Amino acid sequence: MALGRQEASALVAGQSGGVAAALPGRSFYQRRGKRALDLALGAPLLLLALPVIALLAFMTMLTSGWPPFYAARRTGLGGREFSMWKIRTMRRDADESRLQWSETHPELALEYALHQKVRNDPRVTRLGGLLRRASLDELPQLWNVVRGDMSLVGPRPYFLEELIEMPSVLGAVCSVKPGLTGPWQVGGRNRLLPDERTELDRQYAEDVSASSDLRYLLGTARCILRMDGI
Repeated sequence: MALGRQEASALVAGQSGGVAAALPGRSFYQRRGKRALDLALGAPLLLLALPVIALLAFMTMLTSGWPPFYAARRTGLGGREFSMWKIRTMRRDADESRLQWSETHPELALEYALHQKVRNDPRVTRLGGLLRRASLDELPQLWNVVRGDMSLVGPRPYFLEELIEMPSVLGAVCSVKPGLTGPWQVGGRNRLLPDERTELDRQYAEDVSASSDLRYLLGTARCILRMDGI
């Protein structure tokens, strides 16, 4: 019998707590330094980004209507769900359209099942495609970082439904906050298979350090300059 969303969330939270307890003890950086870095960099970056976010939201409303933002449900620290904010880059009926792909576009349904995204997604607007290539659609997630839902660096933010199917990495992934960027972004997010992405996330979660976070932040800056996003 299929689990309801509340039951599934409780199951993931319970499993993640049990598995995470077996992970090595957290360092001072993990307990205090990582959050300090998130606030020290995330808060001023959010203030600087606010005019850009406002402009992009206005352009989105002009070109594809209301709403300009999209709140995606993702699973965070301890298996708790939260709303991850983005500039809307797809048509307003994007979610409904994807549910019909198994009948109308089976090749797109398969690509989405493998990568959780589609390279040439017909739902993406013209402006949305530009924002994705430059990763500008993710700027509102700086608010999630300042709020404490996310970290600047961490595992990829997973759907609840994904984590239920990944018991082997669930504990590690949910032992840290999901990241605005991370090993999946720097390591080739558009080319990695699901197993490769989750393995990178597991390795990161089990060995979080200030040096690795700074390395991923610098690597992300290079990816943004190359406009590697989709």
